[in-house]
Amino acid sequence: MNAARKALGEKRDKQRVFRVNEDEYEEISTLAKFYGYGNPTEFIRRAMRQSLDLLHTMETREKMRRGYEEMAGINLEWSRVGLSADTKILDKYEDNLSECE
Repeated sequence: MNAARKALGEKRDKQRVFRVNEDEYEEISTLAKFYGYGNPTEFIRRAMRQSLDLLHTMETREKMRRGYEEMAGINLEWSRVGLSADTKILDKYEDNLSECE
């Protein structure tokens, strides 16, 4: 059975022990019941998954923010290059016009 699971790429759950104080456990148990979880473990597993997903989302947003900031500098430089080229062409055009007068 284990070989079949590995062949299919399935991951096995591993049991871990986390210590919480009595008040935290009561709060977890109460919330688990309130939200319809079968037991506190299911609630904790879901809460951990959501927390990890949120952390990954925040990390991705931070990477994107840095990327946009980097691209802003690059875009500014390219716009300056384009403006410089446009200015040169405009100056040449104006010179040609003044020669025609």
